[in-house]
Amino acid sequence: MRGGFARSVARALLRLYSADFRARYGAEALEVVEGDLGAARERAGLLAGWRMGLVLAAFGMHGVLDRITGGPSGGGLTGWAGSGWSHDVRGAVRAAARRPAFTLVAAASLAVGVGASTAAFALIDALLLRDISGAADRDRIVEVQRIERGGEPAQWTWPDFVRLRDGSAPLASAALVQPGAVSLSEGAGGAGAGADRVMALFVTSEYFATLGVRPARGRFPGAEADRPDGGVREVVLSHGSWQERFQGDPEVVGRVIRVNREAYTVVGVAPADFHGHRFGSRPSLYLPLTRHPAALADPERVFRSATVGWGEVLARLAEGATAERLEGALAAAAWEVGDPGGATLGAEPPPRIRAVPARPLPLEARAPVTAAGTLLVGLLLLVLGATSANVAGMLLARAASRTGEMALRLALGSGRGRLVRHLVAEALLIFLVGGVAGLAVARRLVPWFDPGRWVPTPFPIDLGVEVDGRSFAFALAVTTLFGLACGLLPALQVVRGDLATMMRRSSGGGVRTGRLRSAFITGQVTVAALLLVSAALFVRSLHEGASIEPGFTPAGVHTTRLDLALEGRDDPDEIRTFTAEVVAHLRGRPGVERVAVATDVPLDGGSSSAPVRVGSAGAERWIQSHFAHVTDGYFEALSIPLRAGRTFEASDAADAPLVAILNETLARTAFPDGDALGRVVYFALDSVGREVVGVVGDTSADLVTDEAAPQIFTPLQQDPAPTLHVLARIAGDEGAAGRLLGDEILAVDPALALGPVRVLADLTDLGLLPQRIVVAIAGALGALALLLAALGVYGVVSFTVRRRTREIGVRMALGSSRTTVVRGVLREGVLLALPGLLIGGVLALLLAGLLRSFMVGVGPSDPLSWLAALGLLLAVIVLACVLPARRAAGVAPADALRVE
Repeated sequence: MRGGFARSVARALLRLYSADFRARYGAEALEVVEGDLGAARERAGLLAGWRMGLVLAAFGMHGVLDRITGGPSGGGLTGWAGSGWSHDVRGAVRAAARRPAFTLVAAASLAVGVGASTAAFALIDALLLRDISGAADRDRIVEVQRIERGGEPAQWTWPDFVRLRDGSAPLASAALVQPGAVSLSEGAGGAGAGADRVMALFVTSEYFATLGVRPARGRFPGAEADRPDGGVREVVLSHGSWQERFQGDPEVVGRVIRVNREAYTVVGVAPADFHGHRFGSRPSLYLPLTRHPAALADPERVFRSATVGWGEVLARLAEGATAERLEGALAAAAWEVGDPGGATLGAEPPPRIRAVPARPLPLEARAPVTAAGTLLVGLLLLVLGATSANVAGMLLARAASRTGEMALRLALGSGRGRLVRHLVAEALLIFLVGGVAGLAVARRLVPWFDPGRWVPTPFPIDLGVEVDGRSFAFALAVTTLFGLACGLLPALQVVRGDLATMMRRSSGGGVRTGRLRSAFITGQVTVAALLLVSAALFVRSLHEGASIEPGFTPAGVHTTRLDLALEGRDDPDEIRTFTAEVVAHLRGRPGVERVAVATDVPLDGGSSSAPVRVGSAGAERWIQSHFAHVTDGYFEALSIPLRAGRTFEASDAADAPLVAILNETLARTAFPDGDALGRVVYFALDSVGREVVGVVGDTSADLVTDEAAPQIFTPLQQDPAPTLHVLARIAGDEGAAGRLLGDEILAVDPALALGPVRVLADLTDLGLLPQRIVVAIAGALGALALLLAALGVYGVVSFTVRRRTREIGVRMALGSSRTTVVRGVLREGVLLALPGLLIGGVLALLLAGLLRSFMVGVGPSDPLSWLAALGLLLAVIVLACVLPARRAAGVAPADALRVE
């Protein structure tokens, strides 16, 4: 914690004191606190921060007590400073040392809650609260979006971008950006084995200037890189790529590497703290946008079309300009009539222009991420609240047992404020110890935010989540606030009333103290019920989702993705030749049962769609449909059932009549009046119809939970495309099968940048990822809340039994049976938890309604889930009462009557 920040916090905390105290002692009090902060800063490492936090927490606590007790105790500022917080801290340390087991158990339970909450805050901080790493003057960087009539952001076309960049808008610079994958290998003379597939950003020349980034080595490409002829072959390495792939070679600038099998010269290295403007897939390379494979393949379409979307725009505002002024200028330009460049900004109806501050998270993702993050942090703070309530109940029981001691201290001259301060310091110390341990827990939890732990990813994804100073400040604030609250409540309950009342209460407990304990239990049971019901609903949802049939058999099928455009092999005839060679190499290999190649595979989350036209001229209909171009053997490899006709054959070649296969949904939609076989359909912009030769069963397109949608298949030999998935059903060990698939593909072309080999069954799990995440979070937190509720109920019932030992003995002496005593204790425990069960149930119903869209096959009021969750919670509560009940039933009347 920095000194300036700590002093600012101290000045803010001074406002907690009464106006009279601030007027008489404010300046001197700040001097005392700043001296204590300076002494705390002399400690090394993490201990210094926590000591400074303890100083500030104690200062704020005294401010609260100043208002509660009517002024500082013991002689104004001298009494406040001399016998104040430092004496209380020493007393709290001695009290903790006398009861190490109590301190460790309380701090350990707090560490879990603080750690989980801090880890969640670190995630939200990385996604929503941080600016673009490594950028300069971040308040001037904006995203400029084109919003179409439907309200969705649209990509910028090249003519639109040029008009924006070269126009009169109040901009210092602007850049067009498009991410993409490339193959990377070293050496100038041909692509050798070992090419890697890496993430790249294709950018215009002002990209780095717009972000205010300076090269760590070399330079960045100049304006000549924006020429549409794509003649500039220059590349900038990310700092990580320079260090890892090129071992930090100081002579890397000027070195020639091969990107997509073409020679590029390294002209610069990005700084270490810059990882692109988006979090997640950190780019390894920065390339001229004019060298994008799509631009090289069809420059006329990319650089002159007024309709082909091309990328997102980042801009740096001119000095003194604002986002609102930029929007106004662009909106005025958008309504101009007759754009000679043919750009869509001059077309009718014009798009709406929106300029928003640039952040690592895309604008359209911020609202749902904010909602999900707020919900997650809220749930974790509820769990922390339940943990704190459990500790507060323990502190209340311990403080109640010391009521006689407190009364004696009052009688000897101690002020009530001093006693409250002493008790709160003990509680605060326990919470701060739990906070320190919570930071260690948070560091253990952060790696679980890696998306690769949950789902296969084509590239490593780094969200940049770390437990740093901001997380430390959050943990300190949370532990201090909860510590003060959970320390003050028991302390104020214990010291209330006059001396005679306190002495009487020292042997009896007191009604209000009992109510406070009951309130703690209600809170704990509420949180447990909320989380357990949520977990049960999503366990049921996950079970229902896992039982959904995707329409094919993914088990045993291995797949890998290739992009021949990155390899310079996007010529249609070359694609056909390569596909035939791969299939020939794999067929007949030991263990290989079926082989196929397709442009799309089910459940990979990236299905393509296009319109399918049916009907005669004047009565045609367009049906938006998923599509895939596949080789013969595709349906057999995936075990997709054939409903009518035939599947594709080797004879469905490029020079053969065009054919197609429809799934059942498209066949039924397109031809509701009869058999689809032999009918003609037009795919996308086909001018020649395709004969339907087969109908196959429906399969899930993107997610296993998707409903059946229209889908059309065409032969890959008739519709070659560079983006391919190789599929093989291989018997035997998964690891060996995956290596076999990769080796046989590389046998065709050793220089291929091969993607990871995946088991198709893993993609089935991808569709249930939201359910799995909710089950993992709610299940873990629910188990913790269940344990806390059980401990809380056990502690309160045990405390009550001890306090009522004499009463129980009298009842048993008057004829009550042991069964009656046990039944009474159990009934008391259940009644104690009943309000929490009811409140938690209502909150769970509301939360389940909010999460309804993530549920599969069940509703928020699923009776089996509710019965299982609340039944489990009630059973655990009853079990928590059994031991105190048996202890109460074992009381001997004669012994009970001798209890004081």
